[in-house]
Amino acid sequence: MTNLQSGKQIAKTSLVYLGLALGLIAAVPLLAGLAYAVRFLIPLLIVAALVGLAFSPKVRRWFAEQADDSPDYKGLPFPTASLKLHPAHSWAKVEASGTRVGVDSLALAAIGKLSSVDVPSVGSTVEQGQTLFSLLRGERRLQVKAPVSGLVVGINGVAVENPAALAQSPYGSGWVVRLQAGQPRREATALMGGTSLRRWFRSEVDHLTSLLSAGNLGATATMADGGQLAPDIAERIDDAKWTEIAEQLFANPRDRA
Repeated sequence: MTNLQSGKQIAKTSLVYLGLALGLIAAVPLLAGLAYAVRFLIPLLIVAALVGLAFSPKVRRWFAEQADDSPDYKGLPFPTASLKLHPAHSWAKVEASGTRVGVDSLALAAIGKLSSVDVPSVGSTVEQGQTLFSLLRGERRLQVKAPVSGLVVGINGVAVENPAALAQSPYGSGWVVRLQAGQPRREATALMGGTSLRRWFRSEVDHLTSLLSAGNLGATATMADGGQLAPDIAERIDDAKWTEIAEQLFANPRDRA
């Protein structure tokens, strides 16, 4: 390579580096300005996102549910947090002496004032989802499904002798059967509990309300807070509507006869 060629190469390389240096010098204020703008842009984006969420019906409903610590919904007591609920509205509470089983306030409201409770024999066994005991009001029978499988080891004599005890304390002294559960952990996946329990119970109460409204039964009394189920709701349900409610909400088979 001649001296002339070497000089041209050096000059060319120098121009490249000079261009890069000038580009970096020009980019510094641009990057600084962008960083300065981002300082204000990020909070604005966060505020915009929060405002958008605040106006979202689903988000507002979720926050309202989390903040709701009321003891009941439309006049029906919520299941307590220590319980696990079966989709057919029986509940289980695991204790050292066994698993207590009862039925929730929605089922009790739907069937009304009980005339008797038909319970299984101690020593009998039941599978999850099978009929464990029945609630009777006149000719109507509500089959209550076992929330878990197990061996029947006890019966609440007070509830059998005084069926009104179920409605007086549906999640406490109104329990009906005690089971020695065989596999509670595996079967717990089919039960409702935790933070989803109250949301599920609300949806089930709303389902009952919609079934009653579809029958034009006048079973809801409009209130300032959105309405409560009438205390005599069961007396307003005819046989056809009762069959529909028992099948859809409590997994009772429809009489095909």
